Amino acid sequence: MKKIISLLLALIIFVALFTLNVNAALPPDVCGDVDSNFDFDTVDVTLVQRYLADMIGFNDWWEKPMADFDHDGIVTVMDVTWMQRSLAGMNVPYGIGGEAEYWFYVNSFYASYESGKASVGVPVTFTAVKYDEYAPSFEFYVDGVLVQERSTVNTYTHTFENSGYYNIKVRVYNWQGFYEDKTIFDYQVVEDYPYDEFGFKSVRWRDLPGTSYDLGLIAEAMGGTGPYQYALELYRLEDWAYGNDNTTCSLTQEDVAHFNHYVSEHPDTDWGMYPYNDEGDLFLCCGFFSRTETDWDMSMLEWGAGYIVKVIAIDNAGHQAEEYIKFENGIVPG
Repeated sequence: MKKIISLLLALIIFVALFTLNVNAALPPDVCGDVDSNFDFDTVDVTLVQRYLADMIGFNDWWEKPMADFDHDGIVTVMDVTWMQRSLAGMNVPYGIGGEAEYWFYVNSFYASYESGKASVGVPVTFTAVKYDEYAPSFEFYVDGVLVQERSTVNTYTHTFENSGYYNIKVRVYNWQGFYEDKTIFDYQVVEDYPYDEFGFKSVRWRDLPGTSYDLGLIAEAMGGTGPYQYALELYRLEDWAYGNDNTTCSLTQEDVAHFNHYVSEHPDTDWGMYPYNDEGDLFLCCGFFSRTETDWDMSMLEWGAGYIVKVIAIDNAGHQAEEYIKFENGIVPG
């Protein structure tokens, strides 16, 4: 029995060492590795030649970007030439070939009107943001139909002719041709909206929470009588992961009721956890004085912490509107 156990342990150790050695030997993914076997070789060149001869097809999300060795957006015989030169150890210009940069993110994708506040006949602008040392390119789709072809323009303006729910997608390409999709699901367009009534047109993050040191919050009011004044109140979620209960004061029960109502109107939002302690309170972290600017620097938000931001707008006649938006930076408290 001991001999069997010893043999099993030896086998487990051998397999583990073999796996480690194999993984250590794997090179990073490089452009040109069309067949995804972690080895850029003459087989990949042959595949590109067969593709150019219409003998095989390539998918858009991996094989075409890998075959586009010179990163000009199309697969041509020049890519074959550069691949052959690279495999022969000859010099190729900087920016051709190289490591495949297929992991990236889109910083933000938002509409100029919040869902439910866009009405038929009103132009709505959708904006996508991706930071890159090279110019990214963008395609826009409405319900799966391409409505704006790939270009460096990161905005698309659409005037809806009918009320209803729409899926708005942007496909963002990096300089090597790899892409990432972002979709605003069930964007609601209403038949009519009382734009003369004072309220918020849009409250959104300038960048996705946690993805940029340049994080900001943009709040835009509409209706009523301008100019508008804005203020923010920042409420920190209890961070159970660190046991942090350093709080100063709590929201009123009326504020909690407002937030509960907001959550009930946004059932598809992943709130992660209820932002309350055992007594049902939200905790005030800090507040900001009123101002007229609509773009707020939020780079002070801590990594790994969670917040609820209460956005307040006041028009020239003294009417007040409020909205809540959540920030949860990378960690879901457990």
